[in-house]
Order: sequence, then structure tokens, then C-alpha cells
Amino acid sequence: MRFWGRVTLVIALLNVWFAPGPVQSASVPYEWWNRPNIQRSLGLGQDQIEKINQLYKAFNQEQKTITKKLQQLAPALKDPVLDNIGENELNRLLDEYFDLRKKIFKKNILFRQAVKAVLGQEQITKLLADYPDIFSLTIPWADASSRMKYVKQGNIPPDE
Repeated sequence: MRFWGRVTLVIALLNVWFAPGPVQSASVPYEWWNRPNIQRSLGLGQDQIEKINQLYKAFNQEQKTITKKLQQLAPALKDPVLDNIGENELNRLLDEYFDLRKKIFKKNILFRQAVKAVLGQEQITKLLADYPDIFSLTIPWADASSRMKYVKQGNIPPDE
């Protein structure tokens, strides 16, 4: 039992470490490229905004799909189930779980890189001057609850 308790603790800690932000719903539009003040400041063209929105839509759909798979896998990683499976099955479940987490992390990085590719170098420089951590994975681009935390800390100005 102590072994499975430790496994559960490790899973819980790693889950927190690798947890993606909540998947954005369409009702909370916090995409910085859609904010008029940033559009004006960077001189974003309509074609750039549309391209970034397309990238975001694809990224968000992929993230929802992976998150759904994680949610389906979660019941298999709970204490009562873990007590009744062997080491090989546990390893398989853990590999599957962390492969999905890794996919989310990679997709997030690739999405941000694709957005950078849409922007010109001057726009990236201006954006980084105004928001130095904007491409950091610690800054949510589409998570309203976390957004308010950053607004309160003064890191991201509120919407106009």
C-alpha cells in the first residue's frame, strides 16, 4: 500500500507540474492579438489577426482533444484502481498519461512559435518591449481566471 500511495503522490505532483491551463471557452475572448490597443500598438494587419485566430482555433481544438483523453485516463490512476494493477499496467498508464502531457506542452510551444512567424520582427520586438514574458509558457493567452491574476499583479493591462 505504501508503494501505491507514493505512486499516487508522484502522479499528483507531476499532474500539477505539467498541468495545462484550462481550455478556453469561446465566451471568454482573451486573446491578446484581438485586443484593439495591442493591434494598434503593433500595427497588426487584418490578415495577421485572422491567421493567428486560425492558429489559435486549431491549437485550442487539439488541446481540447488531448485534455479529453487525459480526463478519460484519470480514473485509471486513482488509488483503488492502482491497488489492483500490476507494475507493467501501471507503467503503460503512466507512459500514456505523460505522453499526453508532453503533447500539450509541445503544442503550446509550437503554437506560440507559429504566432511569432506571423508577426514581423519589429512587431515581435515591440511586443516583447511591452510584455517581456508574452511568449513565456507561464503567461496564459486564453485563460480568463489566470488572466485576472496577472492583471491584478500589473503584468497585463485590462482590456479596453
